[in-house]
Order: sequence, then C-alpha cells, then structure tokens
Amino acid sequence: MRTIWLAVLLGVLGLVACADSIYGTSGNTYDDILVACGSKTCGVSHGVTCGTCTGQNYCDGTQCVDVTQGMVTVPGGTLTLGASDISDNKPHSSTVATFQMDVTEVTVAAYKWCVDATKCSTSGDTRNCNGGISGRENCPINCVNWQQATNFCSWAGKRLPTEEEWEYAARYDDSRDYPWGNTAPSTKLVDFYTYGSRAVGSFPAGASKLGILDLAGSVWEWTSTWYCDTPPCTGTTGSGPVYRGGSCYNDNSCLRASRRFGDTPEGGSSLGIRCARTP
Repeated sequence: MRTIWLAVLLGVLGLVACADSIYGTSGNTYDDILVACGSKTCGVSHGVTCGTCTGQNYCDGTQCVDVTQGMVTVPGGTLTLGASDISDNKPHSSTVATFQMDVTEVTVAAYKWCVDATKCSTSGDTRNCNGGISGRENCPINCVNWQQATNFCSWAGKRLPTEEEWEYAARYDDSRDYPWGNTAPSTKLVDFYTYGSRAVGSFPAGASKLGILDLAGSVWEWTSTWYCDTPPCTGTTGSGPVYRGGSCYNDNSCLRASRRFGDTPEGGSSLGIRCARTP
C-alpha cells in the first residue's frame, strides 16, 4: 500500500512540475510557448511570454500590429483656426507640420489590450462607462483621465495630438465649421445628445475631409495641450488639459471644430482618446 501511495505522490509532483514548466515558472521552452500561447504571437498567456513586437509595432493582445494601421496622414500647412464669436479661440493663423492621426477614437477593446499588457490602468466603471458594459467592445473607451490617455498612446507608439493639430485636422483645409463641412449637425452626421455611445465609425457621412471619423460628437478627446485663454498655448499652467470635439452628452453648440474646453486632468465620463503620431 505504501508503494502505491508513493507512486501516486510522485505522479502528482510530476504533474505540478509539468504545469510549472508550461506556465513559465520554470523557464519558457519552445514547447511551453506552443502549449500556453496557441496562436498568440505576442503578449503574455498563463505567465508565458508569447513574443515581443519590434520596430513600429505594438501588441494588440494576440499579434503585432503596425503602429500606423488605422491612421491617416494629415499634410502640414498653415490654416486659420478659431472663430470670431468664440471668446477663448479668436481667429489666428496656425502652421502645423505633417503628422498622422487615428481614423477612429480608441475602442474599449483596444484599451483592454493595453490594460492586459499592464501598461494602462482600468477605466472608470460607473453606469456611463463603456468599459464596464458587455457588448460595447467597439464603442469608444471613455471614463479615462488625461494620464490614462497619455499612457495608452505611448504604449501604442503614438502620442496625444496637440490642440492645434486636432483643430487643423478637423477643419482641413478650408477652416470649415464642422469636420464634415458647414452644414448644421444632424443625427445622420454625428452622435450627439443621445446619452449613450455608439460604435466608432457609425457616422461615415460626418467624416472630415481627410476621412477621419467622429471628430465631432461621440466622446470628447484629450489633447496634449494645457489650457490658456488665447491659443496657441504652451506650457503646463492653466485649468488643465484641453479636450475637443463635443460628445454624445452635448447638444450641437459644442460640436463646432473651433470649440475648446479645459478641465482638470481627472476628466469625466464623456472623455475618450484619439492618438496622433509624428511620422
């Protein structure tokens, strides 16, 4: 009987050792990676590093993705920004260098990749936060503060756009009132005053001249610029970072591309992310 129990004990210990090897506590062999990672080519699974991305690539949780995928190039130039009837954004000439901007706002699914990679903290989880609601994976992430937005873009090999870049892209290249032109907002063009986010890209008719989607409505978008009364702004003094674009919680008065607001870096439920990149 003692011989039987000893054999069972040795078998259990063998299974534990095998499990330790598979899940990376005893070193990751090629076989370990195949078992733990399956089709994943990057990221971490069961404690095993499945691979790393190099160059201008980041891991979407499963595979390496080119950082420029889903971005559009915004040609540099000089444009009149602001508007005569907006007290903190009077007309001014702005020269912007060529940059790239995300076609859509960052989704719940994309933000989760960053959380899973331990480079981002979880977003808010109140009832208005898309990140905490099943079925909203393709909706824009919201309930993120300025630092979370900054961290996500950095992890993805990008950055937050400056305030001037954001408005320049939205009004390219004719200083239009709205990303789609000068016609008044409608429910066919933009997600506004609905009190709930839709999937990104749901309003293609409201795209900018360069094809950038949801620059108005949906969620406000953080920029890297700190608020001042008279743009262009520099430095990190003022009420907080500037955010642009209006959201689904606002009426159409906030949707003009020249509208700007500054808030504390903590933000709120209507704030999301769109990244930019210097090519």
